[in-house]
Amino acid sequence: MKTNSINASNGFKGPFDFKELPNPEMLSRQIENLRVVLRRMKANESSKLDSLISQKLKELE
Repeated sequence: MKTNSINASNGFKGPFDFKELPNPEMLSRQIENLRVVLRRMKANESSKLDSLISQKLKELE
């Protein structure tokens, strides 16, 4: 009964096979790598925004 609720809540149409689940260590590494990428993206966008603000302030002077 519990597997049916798992299947229904996750959209699985067949029986829930635990062998097909991804490796937790691999998932952990992938999540951490995504966090690093997001941090870099935020830093990059922030630096672009800072340079744009500086440019606009110089134009106003």
